[in-house]
Amino acid sequence: MADQAQEPTLPRLPPFYGRPVLIDRRRHGELRLGRGNYDHARATISIFLNAAEFAAAARSYAIVFVSGETPAPVAILGLQEGRNLFVGADGRWARSAYVPAYVRRYPFILAGGEGSERLGLCIDEACAWVGADGGEPLFRNGERSELLDRALKLCVAFHREHQATEIFTRALVAQDLLVPHRADLRLPDGTTRAVGGFHVIDPQRFEALEDAVLLDWRRRGWLQPIYAHFISMGQWQPLVERLAD
Repeated sequence: MADQAQEPTLPRLPPFYGRPVLIDRRRHGELRLGRGNYDHARATISIFLNAAEFAAAARSYAIVFVSGETPAPVAILGLQEGRNLFVGADGRWARSAYVPAYVRRYPFILAGGEGSERLGLCIDEACAWVGADGGEPLFRNGERSELLDRALKLCVAFHREHQATEIFTRALVAQDLLVPHRADLRLPDGTTRAVGGFHVIDPQRFEALEDAVLLDWRRRGWLQPIYAHFISMGQWQPLVERLAD
């Protein structure tokens, strides 16, 4: 007997952040960032991936596309709402599993002020690791610390790859490659669960693309994430086994 299809959904952006504000020397000059874990992602069952991450992520997760103005690629992290199967009781990510950049950059994020197109580095003031005691300082002698330099570099790279990923997914849509899909999973008790509500790249439509399109996509570096997406479809059953464990 199959359960009713369940849809993995991308949380309202930005996930995890309770009170992100632009980093300011006067406001945050004395703040420090303690050593955190991945508790902030404990309830997340799908998370955005940049196309550049597909090859690494495909070894751990099924990669699918969820609907939106531009379809968004996500890694599936769980099968039950509120339960990320890759975060343990100690807040650590599963050993050997790739940690998506969206998760790693927390509590920092690149964002713009209201009515402004300029982006600045922000920090989630609601993060439990942010405080005046312990950890690494955000500033040293009024200048950005090594911590902030690393955070800025990560967030800028993420933003750049995010823009590239939107171009990639628009190309998939333009070629009509994304099709609805459903994963029929067999649970340890013998029952099945149908997980649907997402899209995948249709292999036959992909193989039928004109040579000129394939050549252009190879030059753009898009063939690797497409093949990684195909490979990632083999990660559904390991996800069921992780749920059983």
